[in-house]
Amino acid sequence: MAPSMTKFRLRGTEVSRVEALSDAVFALALTLLIVSVDVPSSYDAFIAVVKAFPIFAVCFASVIWIWHKHYVFFRRYGMQDGVTITANCALLFIVLFYVFPLKFLYTKFIGGVFNLSKEAANHLTAAEARELLIIYGIGYCGVFLTFAFFYWRAFRERAELGLSRFEIFDTKSEIYENLGLASVGLLSIAIAFAAPPTLLGISGWCYALIGVVKFIHGTVSGTMRSRLERTAA
Repeated sequence: MAPSMTKFRLRGTEVSRVEALSDAVFALALTLLIVSVDVPSSYDAFIAVVKAFPIFAVCFASVIWIWHKHYVFFRRYGMQDGVTITANCALLFIVLFYVFPLKFLYTKFIGGVFNLSKEAANHLTAAEARELLIIYGIGYCGVFLTFAFFYWRAFRERAELGLSRFEIFDTKSEIYENLGLASVGLLSIAIAFAAPPTLLGISGWCYALIGVVKFIHGTVSGTMRSRLERTAA
């Protein structure tokens, strides 16, 4: 079989109004990450901004990751039905909500560990930390459950979209990956609910499992897809 037939055919080749609105919302989310940063009026203030750069970089990368997943979905499928548009609006709402606990959590966590910001020096109580982790987890889970729903919708419409057997495999694979990513947030929320104050930090460290989930999924999915390509050759 020709290699091109194993690749994903892009159906969303034109930028739709849905994507244009989405890009504007993602741009606003990125703006909200830095909107509270004033132009430094002294050298000490400038150094404080520079020291906080790793926090901004991690938050920026997180939002860009979500944007890229959104971009890939709409390029692959080009879906603009009412259900998909409604789900997309929900995703955009979650992203705008998610950016605040994202910035606050990483300011406290990264800033606290490496002493990068004055805000991190103001320690949270156990109750406040618990609520922050739960709120962040809800936003995180909402993002990836919505992506799982996107791909589930695409799988349901596979005949109308004319998906090949390889594209169907990739679509199902994306569902599993997004559910796996969402499960990390659910685990974090469960620990935040149940853990004693001294172990609350484990809830935050749960997000290190994102890399583990992506590695395992990528390895298993890649092996299975290679096998599918060989049987179709």
